[in-house]
Amino acid sequence: MKIQLIGFDILMEKLLDEIPRRQFECCGKRFTVLLCGETALLASTKAEGYKASFRFKSNQKLNKRYEQLLASTDVFLNPIHDLQGEQEL
Repeated sequence: MKIQLIGFDILMEKLLDEIPRRQFECCGKRFTVLLCGETALLASTKAEGYKASFRFKSNQKLNKRYEQLLASTDVFLNPIHDLQGEQEL
């Protein structure tokens, strides 16, 4: 069963608005910091070999912003404290 992500696109917009304040350069590399569960912007399933994809790719506006984030980042830092498994999302 898939959970419909109504309204979560608004939260993703807010996160993408926040991202520029979490980007910095060091040693010629561009870093972006994601905190804990914010990595949930990506989804993967066992059926697709756990290949990560943007959870909101069907939203063209958000997908474009995500692509811009990837283009402006060399390294993602994520001080994760817990592993997440397949949650049927």
